[in-house]
Amino acid sequence: MTDASSTMTPPRTLVAEGHRSADDHCDVYTSLFQQSGLCMAQLDTHLRVRDASEDFSEQFGRTSAQVRGLNFVELVHPSVRRPLQQHFGRLVEGTNKLFVDRLITVRQQRSAFLGDLRAMAVTEPSGTLKHILVLLNPANDDNRPVRPRKRFMLSPMDAMIVENIASGLSSVTIANKMYLSRQSVEYHVSNLIRELKVSNRTALIAKAYSLGILTSDTWPPRVRETYIK
Repeated sequence: MTDASSTMTPPRTLVAEGHRSADDHCDVYTSLFQQSGLCMAQLDTHLRVRDASEDFSEQFGRTSAQVRGLNFVELVHPSVRRPLQQHFGRLVEGTNKLFVDRLITVRQQRSAFLGDLRAMAVTEPSGTLKHILVLLNPANDDNRPVRPRKRFMLSPMDAMIVENIASGLSSVTIANKMYLSRQSVEYHVSNLIRELKVSNRTALIAKAYSLGILTSDTWPPRVRETYIK
């Protein structure tokens, strides 16, 4: 009996240590959340903002009180909502524990900014999802719109393509809508990315907002007439 009880003790000890580790893990996140200077928010399992640091809320032109209760996905630009919902869906389902993605948001003051989003699932010791922590790292430290020395002008076709991308449409959908081939749409998109000196579509739309090319107070977004040749 003595040997049997001694063999049972280590597993109980390991379980207890596992519980303490989970608690300590949450304490670390809570400590990080309370630190100033971090753009961090806590979401519930329905992606509603449960709490947010002032630095995080300021990125959206709001206060912490104004952000609480809002669905986080609604705070971002419509063109990135679908992939973002898919990423969060995997966190909720337990398929993934962490994801990092590029993000476009539109502030209440109608200016847009680009940033990196890191989201992680925090679970109970049982494995049940407790909440999701999101950390936002703005691409521009001062978040001021970048103004060109010379106004960037778009052809009517390029303007339509930019508007459709900003609406969240794929190249295939844009091609069907504009009676073009997918290759033709991709060619125009590649040229726009090169001319605006960005790396991808998300950055293209973010820069279009920052330059004032796209309106942020209408849906779907429109290219301002002053930027069309």
